[in-house]
Amino acid sequence: MHRIIVFTHAAVIAMALLLGFLALFTLHETLTTTNHGDYYVSLEQTDGTATPGDVVAAAEDLIQQHQMTVAVSEPDPHDLDGAWNYYAVSSDPSNPMHTWLEDGYPNFSTQPHIEVYPLTEWTTNDLRLNFGGFATRDEAELFLNAVEPLGLRGGVGTAPEPATWTEMLFNYNTGLTVAVTVICIIATAGAGVLLNARAYAVKRLAGHSYLRILGSDMAQIGRWWVVLFPAVAACYVAFLFFYNGFAQVDLLAGITAQILLTLSALAIAVHAAALSLLYRTGLSDALKGRLPTRRVAGTVYAVRLVAVIIAVMAATATVTGLQRVNDYASGAEEMEQAEQVSRLYIGGVRDYEEQSEADRSIIGPWLKDADTQEQTVLAHQDYPDNFLPSGQRSADTMVLVVNDTYLEQENVLDDIDTPDNNGVRLFIPQSRMPMSGNLGEGTDKWISFHGDNLPTDDIGIFPYPDGRTFFTYGTVDPVTSSQRPVVEDPIVVALPNGYLDAEWYAMEARGGNLMFLTGATAEQQVAEQDLAFYVTGVEPVTTTLANTNRFYTAQLRISTVNLVVVTTVLIMTSVASCLVYTRARSQHIFARYINGWTFGATHRLMLIVEAMLAAALIGWAAGDMIALVRAFDDIVNGVFIEDIVRARLTLVISCAIGTAVVIIVSAVLARFHRKIVREGASQA
Repeated sequence: MHRIIVFTHAAVIAMALLLGFLALFTLHETLTTTNHGDYYVSLEQTDGTATPGDVVAAAEDLIQQHQMTVAVSEPDPHDLDGAWNYYAVSSDPSNPMHTWLEDGYPNFSTQPHIEVYPLTEWTTNDLRLNFGGFATRDEAELFLNAVEPLGLRGGVGTAPEPATWTEMLFNYNTGLTVAVTVICIIATAGAGVLLNARAYAVKRLAGHSYLRILGSDMAQIGRWWVVLFPAVAACYVAFLFFYNGFAQVDLLAGITAQILLTLSALAIAVHAAALSLLYRTGLSDALKGRLPTRRVAGTVYAVRLVAVIIAVMAATATVTGLQRVNDYASGAEEMEQAEQVSRLYIGGVRDYEEQSEADRSIIGPWLKDADTQEQTVLAHQDYPDNFLPSGQRSADTMVLVVNDTYLEQENVLDDIDTPDNNGVRLFIPQSRMPMSGNLGEGTDKWISFHGDNLPTDDIGIFPYPDGRTFFTYGTVDPVTSSQRPVVEDPIVVALPNGYLDAEWYAMEARGGNLMFLTGATAEQQVAEQDLAFYVTGVEPVTTTLANTNRFYTAQLRISTVNLVVVTTVLIMTSVASCLVYTRARSQHIFARYINGWTFGATHRLMLIVEAMLAAALIGWAAGDMIALVRAFDDIVNGVFIEDIVRARLTLVISCAIGTAVVIIVSAVLARFHRKIVREGASQA
């Protein structure tokens, strides 16, 4: 048996363990593993007389009369993305929440960290929440009837079906891992059989039937499994012990077993199919190592084409992940200085009209006043299109809207020559100064839309040297939809504190762009002005960025594994395609060699096919890029900066992969060429 077949089944075991881990990791990440009831009660109206203590008392009375569970959940107000708290009371031992109350929740991973507390520890400023944990509709209606005398009104609903592990596994990043795994198994299992073609021909000469040879291979594979599975599993068990202390190991074992059976069946099926292909070759040709060229070549190139496409996707995800992790690292020093800056989590209302009214009359005026008093810092990343005259677009820069507090905190004016100016200011990179007139006009219109009209002549425009970075406090970049700590050479729109409409400040705070300089100040004002109903959390930006970086780092690791595996597949399919080609044409290759043909001339057919594959890949990416650039000129086409950035990255990666494919095939083909020449010379 060829060693590649052993590698295939080692990969089957390792990838099954990895995919099982990723499936459960994603289930935990999306809070799916905390599912604990089939029905819920949604409280939508309150007369304002009930308190959380009243609801807790009603729930405790209810569970004493009936065997049931009542639970409510909310994010940790100081770690909104990284922690989740459940509060419950239960008299039903069959409900998972009952066990979690006694033993704690078995966190599979640290993101998010889930804690379960008694319902008596629960407090809230808004009772209009969803309560869960009900196994039947009757239980939910009992709870609803129990709280209605407290002035609370709502309804009973059926909890949505929790996502299955298969749905989680086929999400983008993990789905790409599944695709890479499948293509790897197909490529290596098939290659292992094809590379052992002569040995199988000898067995056929000895009178072995197809089933006997296949059965012999399965027996050898089984013996290897006895060695491989305990070794890989032991390493995996040790990893789990240190990672989470075997949390939810029973669920993990069930998921992994199903994946392992599926991948094993795939490997065996490919093995059997490849072996049947060899039987289509005459015995005399098989003894010479020849293969059924057309069928094998068609299969190899089908796998190869899929592998190239997956490679582009994996490389794109890896490069994007590297950029995001690098962005976080580049802003590390600034983040240390901003450890007190905190963003608000604003909730409290469900209806859009009610939210708009709250923004205009309550939240907005408060935040505008806080901004006027220099208690907040603004860092809003935006498209340049919004700051240019109608019909003009730019894909080469970004806009950062800030307030005067930002200029002071980040020492922006230290190396920019600006006269006294109490109005709006534009700071433009030196290389973008030809756009200054259009930017001034567009900014004037933008300000008119969000606040008092300001003539263009009153906007101060100042250049700054190219290559300067600005700290964003981790606000969202609309192009990448990610939290970037720093941005290089943006067009900076500096607004006086409290300059625009109050409602705009509320919207900026909801988007995480308007932050308090200290969390303590925000919490104090929330308490003093009785705003806890609306402001349900205050989180340091450093916590937000750390959680985001952990997520990006995890995604980068997955993408890197995908890229490594799919690179292996590309190498394997290169070997397989060269093997099929050289074994079918070995005599021609040697004859051309002794007649003085060059390497390129001898193998021009193979090299042209590979060059065409690379050219098709690059041409597709270039065509997509050209079409998007042309469509970008007119906004009605719906093409945005992020589309251009994505297409540009895809083109670069396609060029790199296309070139790499040709180089790999040329190197493998050169090796086979030398082998044929040596063997031919020795026989001569």
